[in-house]
Amino acid sequence: MNFDWPAKRNVLLGYYEPTDDEKRFIAESSPKPIFAGPVNHRRLRVLYRCQYPHTSIATSNHAYQQIALWSGVFGVDFSDDPANALRSRQY
Repeated sequence: MNFDWPAKRNVLLGYYEPTDDEKRFIAESSPKPIFAGPVNHRRLRVLYRCQYPHTSIATSNHAYQQIALWSGVFGVDFSDDPANALRSRQY
């Protein structure tokens, strides 16, 4: 069966959402305390569009969000638009 991207995105972000156990494991794995603060705030752009949605993408997106919150060193921008991977953005 061949899905178009909107259908794949719904599978990726709905069906493959991290489980509560996975979210708890990520939260428990956070470094405590953060030893160094940011010199400059940075942004991480994550392009998650894929040919074959699978669990590691949604779980890693959740982990990136959590690490950004714990550390305060960077923020995360998620996109499923390949054009966003090439655009530069001033932070």
